[in-house]
Amino acid sequence: MPIRGWRRGLTGLLEVWRTGGRPMVHVNGRRGNFIALAARVIARRFRFVTTAHGVLGLHDRRNRIYRAVDRVASRAARRVIAVCVDTKRLLAGAGVPPRQIAVVLNGLADHDLRTYAAIADARSAATQGGDVRLGFLGRLSREKGTRELAAVARAVLEADDSAAFVVAGDGPDAPWLTAATQDLVAGGRLRLVGPVADPAELLGAVDILVLPSHNEGLPYVLLEGMAAGCAIVAFRVGGIPEAVSDASLGILVPAGDVTSLSRAVVDLAADPARAHRLGAAAARHVQDQFRLVDRVPAYEAIYAGATPAPGPDTDVPR
Repeated sequence: MPIRGWRRGLTGLLEVWRTGGRPMVHVNGRRGNFIALAARVIARRFRFVTTAHGVLGLHDRRNRIYRAVDRVASRAARRVIAVCVDTKRLLAGAGVPPRQIAVVLNGLADHDLRTYAAIADARSAATQGGDVRLGFLGRLSREKGTRELAAVARAVLEADDSAAFVVAGDGPDAPWLTAATQDLVAGGRLRLVGPVADPAELLGAVDILVLPSHNEGLPYVLLEGMAAGCAIVAFRVGGIPEAVSDASLGILVPAGDVTSLSRAVVDLAADPARAHRLGAAAARHVQDQFRLVDRVPAYEAIYAGATPAPGPDTDVPR
């Protein structure tokens, strides 16, 4: 990000704070955390709430820097919103007082839910059976399980001559994945399509969504895939078990067990009717339990509890 971008973000945040009656500011992500910490240096009375989406600062070679920024920001924030129980555990382990952490599960906006419901309905109305389409959508990096993804794709395509696999996304592991799967790509059954502008387009084109992440919070692609009626096969990590809460909603295997993950995907690809049942149940579950509008009261309560009372400003007790 250019320096002018960081400067614009910092000055904009301070302007909102000063001209808006010094409201409680919500920052998000590593850039937001960095800018909020800079704002605290400039204006010690600056107060903010931040959201932790998963493993703190897990970003490749600059991991240590980002991890440090996330930890300091989480400790400096009035409140920290953890997107799942596992993220709260990680925050507490990083030294954030548990009383400062509130768990609010991610949710999908109503307009997105309507889009994905239409995809799920179209999938349900279509004739079941035939070739099974498998997919992955996400950042191509180590923590997202790029190595495991290559192994799963190879196992599925070798076991089922009719299966097709599409991988969407970009990241530092993209060159490695291209080299490791060049024979599968050359055969036309594995497609590496790069970044996609509209996740709904890809999710509507796959029946089984594979999530081999080592570390997660509560990924939006999981909720989006479930809402679109995709059958989920994933490692049991982070907040994934909080969404795929029983065996009727998807298949979870122990974290890092590539053999079990590959076997689960191969078996499910060979049973389209089961994949359809899992996807349909997952779509209903997300529509009922993961609406963003239902999270609003929890957010409002967090902001209200984090806003300093009138009078001399004080830091959160440590």
